[in-house]
Amino acid sequence: MTGTVPTSFASRAIHADDSLCTGHDVAPALNVTTTFFQSDPDALDSSDHDPHHTKQHLYSRVSQATPERVEKVLSALCGGHAVTYSSGQGAAYAATLLLCPKRVAIRKGFNGIRRAFTLYKPDIVSVIFDFNNDLTFLIWQPLIDIDDELEEGDLVWLETPLNPTGEVLDICSYAARAHSVGAKLAVDGTFAPPPLSFPMDLGADVVLYSATKCLGGHSDLLGGVLIVRTSEDVEKLLPLRTCLGLMMGSMESWLLLRSLRYKARFKIK
Repeated sequence: MTGTVPTSFASRAIHADDSLCTGHDVAPALNVTTTFFQSDPDALDSSDHDPHHTKQHLYSRVSQATPERVEKVLSALCGGHAVTYSSGQGAAYAATLLLCPKRVAIRKGFNGIRRAFTLYKPDIVSVIFDFNNDLTFLIWQPLIDIDDELEEGDLVWLETPLNPTGEVLDICSYAARAHSVGAKLAVDGTFAPPPLSFPMDLGADVVLYSATKCLGGHSDLLGGVLIVRTSEDVEKLLPLRTCLGLMMGSMESWLLLRSLRYKARFKIK
């Protein structure tokens, strides 16, 4: 499969990470190391050193071989750029920091997500640090409903299918409505991951999956996934993940990779 891009869903699930394979193992090895030998330690003292742009891993809170492989497969399956997290809740918080909405439009859904949003009151200021030590102050306004009038800078948070009722919402319609006024659409697609649904193809700006549920499928891992449209979004998310300590663990990454391989057996008619 080297040198080619697999086209079928099953082939992508099995071979999308072939370029990261370092041996002849059919099943990926579980790498649990937290710290990596550095061939040039002096380079780490450089003021312009960015741990997210190195040819080798440095520390597992920044990057690690096993999470890198599962992100490669998820990116190929979901039609975007995947970033993994230690939980779905952590991924949702990271998406909020990425999009920096003026207001959040949300209705029913997983109570943990709404609870996280309601922590932010109009008089609370969140401070986000980037790697250049610049500060961005974000003042939150009250939550609104997904069918309320939207404004530029709003975030529509859509969970579909809905937990636990299974209600399905029209992603295309909400995407068009949000984008028409300069708002963003985030879709929580936890209960219909690929190959059941592809929210990025329907207009979502960001897609969230709680890997703990359908993606994992075996009730033995805790994790979250964000799918974003551009590599620029990934560049913004990685420092936030590192600073907040939201990196998915190696064991969880390996278990999730196992689950994604297993999904290659399913065919949707």
